[in-house]
Amino acid sequence: MNSTTVALLTNPGIIAVDQDSLGKQGKRVWQQGPEEIWVKPMADGSVVVGMFNRVAGTANIALPFSLVGVKGTVDAVDLWNQKDLGVIKNYRQVLVGSYGATMLRLSMSQ
Repeated sequence: MNSTTVALLTNPGIIAVDQDSLGKQGKRVWQQGPEEIWVKPMADGSVVVGMFNRVAGTANIALPFSLVGVKGTVDAVDLWNQKDLGVIKNYRQVLVGSYGATMLRLSMSQ
């Protein structure tokens, strides 16, 4: 197994989503052609958003908060890249790579 595969399989943010005590399944909330947005509520009140691009070429996918059940200002974390995106408000454009996925955890700002 190469280091990229090991990093993916041992990513603590992704494991936490899988092992969340709420036990709710994610559901698709939007699809347009090959682009999809899925949402999973978490026990701590945050939501995890999966954005998928199922074709060659990058996609700039709009993420209106109303679509995923959050309001106002949230703290955002890119779970795949283990990167804090800081505070975002109401709406976000997300660049998703060719045949790729992006996974964000959105938590209410303090």
